[in-house]
Amino acid sequence: MTYSIATYAIFCSLVLASAGSSIAQAQTRPYADLVEVDAAVAQFTGAGIGHAGGARQQVDRRLRLKPCSTQLVLAWHGSSRDTVKVECGDSQGWRIFVAITPDEAASAATTKLIGRGDRVTVAVHGRGFTVTQTGEAMDAGAKGDWIRVRATGAKEPVRAMVEQPGLAIIPAG
Repeated sequence: MTYSIATYAIFCSLVLASAGSSIAQAQTRPYADLVEVDAAVAQFTGAGIGHAGGARQQVDRRLRLKPCSTQLVLAWHGSSRDTVKVECGDSQGWRIFVAITPDEAASAATTKLIGRGDRVTVAVHGRGFTVTQTGEAMDAGAKGDWIRVRATGAKEPVRAMVEQPGLAIIPAG
């Protein structure tokens, strides 16, 4: 099938016009698409809005953020992982913080069972024996964390794994 040059020119002008209008719409969009921000947060956290580990609620639709021409940058804000920082990297970009619904299983794993300065019992478990001694925690830790404990009367601390409140263990090799 052959086309005349006039038909080909009309076809090309239509394609360019539709592409140009899509680019113009993207560039003239007055505000950032907050649905895209919600989707980025859900992808970052691995959980949807309202679910454990996901955003507590959708981004406030009253926000009027500039459209972002670069990729959004997401990161945890703070050590408790209860807030996600969403940032537009443009020269005059913006930054918002999205609250996360606590994930009870993850929170339990990060709850500090022993605080720095707490009196603790250090236990060494072996085949058929257990040796215990009291000491002071030099670090805070959650279950499974390795902390430094200075045994009563010792000069140097030892490393022990947090087992439960007030108890750290040293597995016998």
